[in-house]
Amino acid sequence: MQLRLFIKDSKFWKVQKKALSLWYLYFSKSEFSMESDIMQNELVEFLIRAKKKTYAGKGTETIASRPQSHNLMYEENGLKYIDTYLGGKLFTGEEVMWQNGIPFWAMNYSGRIIGGNFDGDFLKLALFNLPKENPYRGPDYFEDGEYTYCCKVNGEPEWFQGYEEIQHHGEKIYECYFHGGIVE
Repeated sequence: MQLRLFIKDSKFWKVQKKALSLWYLYFSKSEFSMESDIMQNELVEFLIRAKKKTYAGKGTETIASRPQSHNLMYEENGLKYIDTYLGGKLFTGEEVMWQNGIPFWAMNYSGRIIGGNFDGDFLKLALFNLPKENPYRGPDYFEDGEYTYCCKVNGEPEWFQGYEEIQHHGEKIYECYFHGGIVE
């Protein structure tokens, strides 16, 4: 699908059209070609590898960028991913991707643990199984033992928002909102 035609025929809000245009402008000037799906596939595959090597994969934290923050980083071939979050039971964070030192995509998230049976390893397992179609958090539905994970996303990588929750025996014990898109 050619992005120019998509933007022309899009019925998205003005801000989404602008984000799509910025995505095109940024990558048309880079080593990636927006005219092919190769660029999008490379970026999605990089994002998935990065998430699996950091928080979801129980990766090692790097030096804190802010007081009391948790930072995880992954790099390869001029691409960099950093996940930074604050808190624990009540948390907020940000994931950002850079190409050659220039930020081009980010996602913010904020959530809370609201039940006593929360299992952080279950959350990481759900996040490790993120789908290629929506590589933001975890899959639409994931179940393991007594725990169920659900995630809903609206939008595209250029402009999106979503919500995830975990239930233990049908009782909600965790929730998180997230949103993000292109950075210019």
